Amino acid sequence: MASHNGASERRLAEETLAQVRGEALRVLVGGLGIGYTVQAVLDDPRVVRCDVVEIEPLIVAWHRRYFAPLCGHPLLDPRTRLVEGDLYDLPLPPAAYDAILLDTDNGPYWLSRPENARLYRVESMARFLAALTPRGRLAVWTPEGTAGVSRRSGSSPEPAGTSARRGHVRMAGGRRRRGRSP
Repeated sequence: MASHNGASERRLAEETLAQVRGEALRVLVGGLGIGYTVQAVLDDPRVVRCDVVEIEPLIVAWHRRYFAPLCGHPLLDPRTRLVEGDLYDLPLPPAAYDAILLDTDNGPYWLSRPENARLYRVESMARFLAALTPRGRLAVWTPEGTAGVSRRSGSSPEPAGTSARRGHVRMAGGRRRRGRSP
C-alpha cells in the first residue's frame, strides 16, 4: 500500500464500471487498502451499494485513522457496507453483483498473506463469475498482466464466456503498472 498514488486503483474501478451498462449497480471490492478503489466506485453515481471485504483488522483501523481523508471517507458513505473477514469465505449468491473488483494484496503474485493465493484459482474465479449479473464484470488488479493470472490459475487466458483485456497505468516516477480487467 502506498498513499502517494492511487491512479491504478482508481482506474481499476472507473474502467470496469464504464463497461457495465445500466443503473443501480451493486459492486463488491475485495480489499480496502488505502480506499482509492472503493472511493472510485462510489464516485460513479449509478452505484447503489458497495460491499468492501477486508481480512486485516489493522488495515481497517489504519484506513479509519490515517487514510480516509486521502480518499474521501468511503466507509462513511451510506452505500458502503464493510465486511471484516476473508473474501474466500464470503457467501456469494448468484447474480448478486454488477462488478467485482479484486484489489487484494498486489494481485496474485506478491501476497502478504500466502492463503490469498486461493482467491486467484480457477474455482474461485468461477465462483466470482457466478456471482455476477449478466451485465457484470470481474476485474483483478495485478502488476503482472492477464497472461500471468491465467498461467497461475491453470486456466486458459480467456475462459469460456469471458474476455480479458490488459490495461496500463503510468505511476508516479514514470513506472508503468499493469492491471487485469476481464
